[in-house]
Amino acid sequence: MKLSHVRLLVTDYVACLRFYRDVLGLEVHWGDENGDYISFNTGGTLLALFRRNNMAEAVGESEKSLKASQQSSHCLIIAVDNVDATYELLKSRGIECINTPHDRASWGVRCFHLYDPDGNMIEVNKETEEIIGTTLLHVRANVTDLDKAIQWYESVLGFKSCGHYPNENPIYTHFEMSEGAQFSIAVDKRVPTNGRYNFYVKDVDELWKSLKNKVEVVEELFDTPYGSRKFTIRDLDGNELGFVKR
Repeated sequence: MKLSHVRLLVTDYVACLRFYRDVLGLEVHWGDENGDYISFNTGGTLLALFRRNNMAEAVGESEKSLKASQQSSHCLIIAVDNVDATYELLKSRGIECINTPHDRASWGVRCFHLYDPDGNMIEVNKETEEIIGTTLLHVRANVTDLDKAIQWYESVLGFKSCGHYPNENPIYTHFEMSEGAQFSIAVDKRVPTNGRYNFYVKDVDELWKSLKNKVEVVEELFDTPYGSRKFTIRDLDGNELGFVKR
């Protein structure tokens, strides 16, 4: 079972059709102004419009009255790439919105609202994570001797140094990582670095066996109360490195 489309039952079919097609810019899937029904492509579930009196006749509701003034019973959600730009575009097309673009932290979106010509509420939004979210590019631990630190990371942990800066008398390097943030070290008098660097590994037990007698251990291998398995060590400069079962 899947939701194939959402159908709005409207009293002013032509005005609503022109609103969704010309103002909001939705692509017509089927239908036109000369009929009673039209559907629009939305990137997934279709949005359809149907004359309300025709639907009422089909299901035996012709004798019932239209709903009285009341709070909205539904709201169409339209996701966009840029909420503010969409708001300005609709304003330029003469649309009076209910409110202006604003962040709804508890909803996790930035949004604004408006009505279509038949009074159906529409929310235009973008998830907040996509607007203000960030991707961690890399983290850096401070060391006192770059050459000794590189040797330790490569010989003890099996990391591979793949970049130095500057080319002459480097004070910085980063290591190859298969995924996630890039890990780097740099010469800095502020050692050890405050914080802890956790690395996902495929076999934390096997890595623990190979390292436990070669390094300074902060936490021995254990099962955490939040469902992971890990251990923590220190590098030559006291930086804490945690290794966690994926």
